Amino acid sequence: MALRSRLAVAAVLLGGVLLAGCATLKDTPAQDLARARLDRCKRFPSVTTQEVRSDGTITVLAYGAGSVGEYAAWRQCMDQALADQKKDGRLPADAQPSIIDIRGR
Repeated sequence: MALRSRLAVAAVLLGGVLLAGCATLKDTPAQDLARARLDRCKRFPSVTTQEVRSDGTITVLAYGAGSVGEYAAWRQCMDQALADQKKDGRLPADAQPSIIDIRGR
């Protein structure tokens, strides 16, 4: 019984430490720039962000009947936002962050 209690307490403490550690993690500068581009281009409802990786890679899901046209418009918006970040000196001129798209139905 005492062993179970100790294991339960240890599990709770470990869980708390892990949660506290995750809460203190900050986005990388590449993620911040990617999120700024996403915020600028969030007006396309058929394109949904799935993940923003630490290197700035963005994974999106494009779904629905209008997704082909909206994805193209969203991509154009993202390319313009990227060009503006380069022009403002926030990214190197040769930076090409990845976008991974997942086509839904």
